[in-house]
Amino acid sequence: MFNTQHTHKPLLLSIGLTTLFVTTAMGAPLVLNDPTQPSGMTVPARQKSTPAAEDVTLKLTAVFSHPQADNSYAVINGKLLKTGQQIAGATILSIGPGEVKIRHRGKEKRLTTYKKDIKRHTQAPRKDDSHD
Repeated sequence: MFNTQHTHKPLLLSIGLTTLFVTTAMGAPLVLNDPTQPSGMTVPARQKSTPAAEDVTLKLTAVFSHPQADNSYAVINGKLLKTGQQIAGATILSIGPGEVKIRHRGKEKRLTTYKKDIKRHTQAPRKDDSHD
């Protein structure tokens, strides 16, 4: 009779977003779960080690930018972060469309969601029909 499937979506979305923003506002990075991991499977806890500064890899996977800087978020190494927060010794300076500016060991760097190795289309060599 009634289609309740669509009436709960806005409520669930509101609850999810509220939880996301409250958790981030508390200053603790949010660890994102892998939705493809089978339920009931546990992954052994990793030992916390302090890698050398050169070994730190920061991978930007998503940016949620907003005209107001306080409402912009970035996902770096699987953690949801905002401006001013730190990850792996790097401080987030700004978050913009497709990029995050950080300061790590006194140097400013830019992380992007774009691949550096952009492949360009090249024409395939033409067959010379005269050699048939």
